[in-house]
Amino acid sequence: MTISERACQIWSILAWVAKNRQSLTFDLLSKLIGVPTAGLEHLLEPINAFCILNNLPLLTVLVVQTDSGLPDSKLTGTKASDIAKNQADVFNYNWLDYGNPQPKGFEGVIKIDLPDNLKGRNIREKIIPTVCNLNNMLDKLKSAKGNTSLLKPWEKISYKAYRIDEIQKKLFNSKMRFSMMLQLSQNTRTAGPDPKESPARLSGASLALAERCA
Repeated sequence: MTISERACQIWSILAWVAKNRQSLTFDLLSKLIGVPTAGLEHLLEPINAFCILNNLPLLTVLVVQTDSGLPDSKLTGTKASDIAKNQADVFNYNWLDYGNPQPKGFEGVIKIDLPDNLKGRNIREKIIPTVCNLNNMLDKLKSAKGNTSLLKPWEKISYKAYRIDEIQKKLFNSKMRFSMMLQLSQNTRTAGPDPKESPARLSGASLALAERCA
């Protein structure tokens, strides 16, 4: 079954539970539909989104945790002080008359088209390794004593993008090499090397930093 079909299945159960002014636990719902408890949140999210987009009471507040008897706040966003009111809103709504959204109704909230650009720059082109990767790569390079063959594939991407090969000798010959590593990663913390920058300029900036630490 698809996620949308599972959501329809769960919707019918919750609508009937609401009619009887009851709640049910994640464990019970898991047994009713034959899905592990760990996978329920993923299936409840489309129902949650559908209710929000259509200004309906949150049906998902009827699914509660076994130990506390409370809904999952991460899923529903419901504060403890609002649970009773939100559940009452669900109980008072005529879900049987509203009907089941059917898979197509849930597919509309599952598929969300995100923009492919940010401030005029395509998010799928000229991908820049994150500063976190840079810092981890430098630590790995240090422990590997400069042997780049020991770097992981994603670490090699960061190594190449920041042109570390051009300053590696100075980096490891420096008495302050650890401080230099830290400073290098902090100086690029805002966004890493800008794709608009020329390789020579990037390399020159890194080399100047290495020379100050030598």
